[in-house]
Amino acid sequence: MESNDSMKQIIKDGAIFGLLSVIIGLLSYIVDVTAFASLKYLAFILVFSFAVVFIFSVRNRKALGGYISFKNAFIYSFGILAVAGLIGTLFNLLLFVVVDPGAVDVIVQASLENTEAIMERFDTPDEAIDEALDQAEEDTYDRFTALGMIKGYFIAWVFYAIVALIVAAIVKRKEQERDI
Repeated sequence: MESNDSMKQIIKDGAIFGLLSVIIGLLSYIVDVTAFASLKYLAFILVFSFAVVFIFSVRNRKALGGYISFKNAFIYSFGILAVAGLIGTLFNLLLFVVVDPGAVDVIVQASLENTEAIMERFDTPDEAIDEALDQAEEDTYDRFTALGMIKGYFIAWVFYAIVALIVAAIVKRKEQERDI
């Protein structure tokens, strides 16, 4: 597969993955915006992302004749995550900065309640809880600003690289040498 064809495939598959992520985000927003503050939602997104990248990578390997190097599998996996992440970030900017900035208050409040409940389960002293909640509130609001979302996208590249490394290690397959 030529480099230009590879890039087109990465963009296409990343766009599909990004649109799936936008649909999930939109459904979560419509059904219960506080889902964005849930650890279960985060776990679902992580598992979903890994599964989609794995499935797309296996499909890509098959399209390449059943073989792909670790390097090319990594580039492909990282690329579709980066494209999907960009689409998701643009969606979140539109939704939480332009369309419904008030939703951020609801998400922050739900996040603080979740954090407080977890800390209370661990018998954290009240003073430490108050301090942590103040910091968590500031950090959460910062993540929902335009600059915070853009920074978050680039910070997510670390996660993308880790997922891409794992997927590439699983998906890589060298062509067997044949004796003639």
